[in-house]
Amino acid sequence: MSSVREQIFQAVFAKIVAVRDALEWATAVRNPSEPLGDDQLNALFMQDGGLLDPRGLSGGVQEDEVEFSIGLLVREKESAGLGKEALVDAGFVAVMNALLDPSDIQLGGLVEMIEARGGSDPVYGRAKEGARVIGGLVMDFSARFLTREGDASQVGP
Repeated sequence: MSSVREQIFQAVFAKIVAVRDALEWATAVRNPSEPLGDDQLNALFMQDGGLLDPRGLSGGVQEDEVEFSIGLLVREKESAGLGKEALVDAGFVAVMNALLDPSDIQLGGLVEMIEARGGSDPVYGRAKEGARVIGGLVMDFSARFLTREGDASQVGP
């Protein structure tokens, strides 16, 4: 069985795929290893993060926290009335609403809660080739969770 950390990442990425589908964007990718091409925009991407220092151990249950980032890269479509700022904001709202949804902030019982931890300023500019205008943003999150001591694959308690 996968570690609780990996189970959390899979659940978060499933939410990002649902956001992509709801926004009708082209791509959702986890830990991209290649630059995203123009044909892959508008895109959401997830970067796995590391574990923060454990908060404690009590009764055989360890409290942990894992970080991850969600980014978006959009291509302006002025002919359709979709400016870069509006596209970045739509992605921001959809990601925040999906990950901080009070009805599933515990990811089906995997985590105690997900928290927004900040992120980058939005960036806008011209693509390296051509006249396309693009925008981007990265949002940082953490998720607190419990594991059984000696079993990283089991949610505690």
